Amino acid sequence: MTFDAGRLDRDPASVIDAGPLLTAEQLAARWQIPTGHVYRLTRERKIPVVRLGRYYRYRVDAIERFETGDLLRGPAAA
Repeated sequence: MTFDAGRLDRDPASVIDAGPLLTAEQLAARWQIPTGHVYRLTRERKIPVVRLGRYYRYRVDAIERFETGDLLRGPAAA
């Protein structure tokens, strides 16, 4: 599954309102994989990412949807 990370969160306010962000190190610890693998998945646009200048951050809600396979369906309907 590929994910177009380039179109995520162009509005800075949506990043602030989206909840907590993870670093690559935190995501690697969560998945129990090397940090380099997280960066590789990021470069290949296989996981959702928020770009903050030169830094990558990972929205917890987007990662949870990715983990459950719900990423392509979008946010849950209210």
